[in-house]
Amino acid sequence: MAMDGLLVYGGYMNFKKILTLDALFEGGRMFVGATSVTYLLQSGLTISQIGILKTIQAITILIGEYPTGLIADFFGRKKSLYLSLIAAITGFLIFAFGYSFYQFILAEILCALSLCLWSGAYEAYAIEAANLEKQEGLMDKFFHANQSLNSAFVLVFGTVGGMIAEKTLNLPYIAGSVTLLIGYICLCYSPSENFVTSMEIKKKSIIALLKNSISEGIGNQKIIPFIFISVAIQFSIQPLLHLWQPYFAELRGLTSTSFNSVVFGFYCIMNIIAGLVAAKYSKKIWFRTQAFFILSMVVFSVLYILTSIITSGFIVLILFGLTQAFLSIFRTNLSIKLNQNISSQSRASILSSISLFSRFGMLAALQWIQIMSHQSQSTQTIFSFFSIITSFMVALFTLGILIKITINKKEIKNEITL
Repeated sequence: MAMDGLLVYGGYMNFKKILTLDALFEGGRMFVGATSVTYLLQSGLTISQIGILKTIQAITILIGEYPTGLIADFFGRKKSLYLSLIAAITGFLIFAFGYSFYQFILAEILCALSLCLWSGAYEAYAIEAANLEKQEGLMDKFFHANQSLNSAFVLVFGTVGGMIAEKTLNLPYIAGSVTLLIGYICLCYSPSENFVTSMEIKKKSIIALLKNSISEGIGNQKIIPFIFISVAIQFSIQPLLHLWQPYFAELRGLTSTSFNSVVFGFYCIMNIIAGLVAAKYSKKIWFRTQAFFILSMVVFSVLYILTSIITSGFIVLILFGLTQAFLSIFRTNLSIKLNQNISSQSRASILSSISLFSRFGMLAALQWIQIMSHQSQSTQTIFSFFSIITSFMVALFTLGILIKITINKKEIKNEITL
């Protein structure tokens, strides 16, 4: 009994260390979330040059997403996380003390590579190191707790970053570097990966691993629906991510920057609450059913539409927070279901490849937003358009899930008859 208690305690401590690791990574990067553009402008860059930086970031992520997933699977997920943190720390320090456009390009590339190295590798590492597949409902609890803690760190560090920038604009980059360094130290004391799995992977060549990840990824019928849903979600949510500030500015009396801070804080708090509630009920059977998965999609799409058509500012604020909360629950459940259908050996590369596909949905949405903006469409019109498209896609996905369930029931019935 004493040994069992020790194992449970050890597993709990690993659980906490791995959660803290991701929260430090997300929080550290968010130190500069509210001030990065202002800092670059004060450093002498033009809006056009900042646009070039963001384009370079997008290209780097598109090129690096899948290869870094393969690197994580072949050389080890923990090593990939080490490289990610080193790249992020270096990039932030170059931003903090750099003074030329070309130095900032190097910093942007390093920060983009950091995201690529972290993407896929962290989830694969967490599932292996914390043995999340060993107990039913544990993966659900972990990922929802992960999302909640990340939101808390983003809220606190993002707010602090904005405050310390008032003294000097490069201070958030320095604070972010220190936080990421703490994350590196935390990783040093985090649990190792599953040794057997790592050895099995090392016996394969990277070419064999590449073929395996392709066959288990786009060649796997169970994975294809996740690819389509991930692309659709990335397309749908871009206004919620990038246009909420001008959207609230269009509403009467809500043009102050202080109100933007209220909106940001409120939806972070809603995400924290959503994650805590979901983690609490994660082991309940009803929470992991297809019915609840569909329900979270439908509620999200309805709230999205209401957010886009109601013009009362404070009602929209409540709806916006609820939309973000249900979106968070839905995306986390989607990630959980995806991981349950991926083998451990190719997990990082498959997750990275799906992330890569989803970015094409993001790019398509941003291009569409640009077209609508050039046509002088209001932000509310853009929100309405994307919310309707989202509802249409949710209806299609719901229909597809129901058809699949019906087919599976008929196959089971035929097997019983035979």
